[in-house]
Amino acid sequence: MNSRFFIFTLLLPLFCWAASSKVFELLPVEDELVDSIAISILQQNYAVAERQGARLFSINPQAGANFWALAKLANYNDLGDTNKVYEAKLLLDTLEFSKEEWEGLRLFQVGFIEGLLGNGMRAATRTRAAAKIFKPLDNSEAQAFYFIYAFYMEALSAWIPGVSDKRPEMLIELEKITHNSVRFGSVIGSATVWMYFGRKEYDKALNLVDALLKKSPQNPAFLQMRADMLFRLEEYDAAAEIYEKSATYYERKAPKSLRWWCAAGNLARIYQENDKKELSQRWIDHFSSPEFQKIKKWMPPSLMKDLKRRKLL
Repeated sequence: MNSRFFIFTLLLPLFCWAASSKVFELLPVEDELVDSIAISILQQNYAVAERQGARLFSINPQAGANFWALAKLANYNDLGDTNKVYEAKLLLDTLEFSKEEWEGLRLFQVGFIEGLLGNGMRAATRTRAAAKIFKPLDNSEAQAFYFIYAFYMEALSAWIPGVSDKRPEMLIELEKITHNSVRFGSVIGSATVWMYFGRKEYDKALNLVDALLKKSPQNPAFLQMRADMLFRLEEYDAAAEIYEKSATYYERKAPKSLRWWCAAGNLARIYQENDKKELSQRWIDHFSSPEFQKIKKWMPPSLMKDLKRRKLL
């Protein structure tokens, strides 16, 4: 699993709540700002998304801090601006919210940030605290965030004889919520994709990625996820085609950014697996450059581990 992209391919919100729920309820003017943030993120206009996040923060600090941070993290996830991770951490770390749902979302994001920064214990503590808040809330999106945590906790005991494994039922519910939630459909859906990935159910993961792409066609993060699943399904040419286009896209938009390096690493292993050693070497040669050393600590650990296992690094 590409663990560092797991939660944040997660945090690219598509946005909309069930009108009947009081949880995460916003005033009309606040809803309009959230919609504007969502559209700006999907259009990759992060400066506008941040400005709208700041406006929402001035009206509703609890919702505003969360969505402003999401805009910053979306910038990092796409363009690799690591300064945005620290800005989001500074914004969220010093706050504590009275409304449970916003506090849960704050802790969920802080947990993700701590994981990015290599603070595993703090990441686990914050995520566990978020799950504890979400569990009793009468709201499908809140339940989905709880399931994201509970799924991995369930995995710790599922192997024990006589212990029931509730993960298949969780996956069914998460898929339903993915399709019914607009505001957090991509957050929940991306998490579910990686859950299927971890279970080696790559066909199901690919189907869900394709559903996410229908909502956000040509989304660069989702396209890389699609290539990951195709690679595991041994569709090497199709996976390589997506990653070649992704590398070209990021070379133009954000040269030598994190997602460019992920494309390069994936192309190296895809071509090696497909017995195209010269093409593989062409990509792996980039990893001896000084530019890579600057970004190395931000790379997905699973990708780096696999490249080393294949003796490509």
